Amino acid sequence: MFFFSLFLLLTCGKIAVKTLKIVEQKNFVFTEENWEKMLEGEWLVKFYAPWCPACRALETDWSQLANWADESFPSISIGSVDVTLHAGLNGRFMVTSLPTILHVINGEFRVYKESRELNKLKEFIIEKKWKEIEPTSSWTNPNSFLMNAMSKVFGLSVKLKRLDKLDFYAVSFVESHNLVVQMGEMDFVVNYLDSVLNRVCTHYLDSTFIGHSQSRDPLHNFLLGLKFLNKTKLIQVSMDGPNPN
Repeated sequence: MFFFSLFLLLTCGKIAVKTLKIVEQKNFVFTEENWEKMLEGEWLVKFYAPWCPACRALETDWSQLANWADESFPSISIGSVDVTLHAGLNGRFMVTSLPTILHVINGEFRVYKESRELNKLKEFIIEKKWKEIEPTSSWTNPNSFLMNAMSKVFGLSVKLKRLDKLDFYAVSFVESHNLVVQMGEMDFVVNYLDSVLNRVCTHYLDSTFIGHSQSRDPLHNFLLGLKFLNKTKLIQVSMDGPNPN
C-alpha cells in the first residue's frame, strides 16, 4: 500500500509539473533575441517589472488570459516582456509606464489603454476593438532605425550602471554628427562591454582623449554625462572603430 501511494504521489507530481510547464508556455516570454517573433501574426504583449505593484496585480488575470486565448481564441498569442531583464526592449518600444500592454498585428503596434480586468481584455480581443485605435507612427515603430538606436542606448545605460561596480573608467568618442557613425560607435561599446561583463573582471583600454569637450554629438554627451565617466582612463571609439592600442 505504501509503495502504491508513493507511485501515485510521484505520478501526480510529474503530471502537475508537466501541466505547469504547459501553462507557462502559453504566455510567450519575449527577449532581445526573439522579439521579432512579435512581428508575425497577432499578439497582446505585456511589459512589466517584478517590483511594480500594478504589474503584480495583473499577473493572475494575464495568466488566465493566456490560457483562455490558447483554448478559445487561438488566432491571438499572449506574451510578456520583463523590462528589468531586457532594458533594450524598454527603449525599443518606448515604454514609459508599467504595466504597458501593446496589441500587435502584422507589424502594426497599438497601445491598449482600457481596463486591465480579464473580462475587458477578452472583450478587446473578441470584438476586435484594436481597430478603433490608431497604430503608432512609423518613426516609433520598434523595427525602425530610430528605435534600434533607442534600444542600444537603453541597453548600454544598464551595462554602464553595472560597470560602476567594477574598476572601469571612461569612454570617449570622436565627434560625429552622422547618426550611422554614432550607431557604429555604440555597437562597438555594447559588444566590448558585453565581453567585459561576461568575464566579470576589471579591464580598460588606454588611449588619448581626442574628442571635444563641448561636443554637440548627442551620443558623446550622453556618455560623458554618466556619473561613472568622471575618471582618468579611457576607452576610445573613433569613426574607424576602437583604438588598436
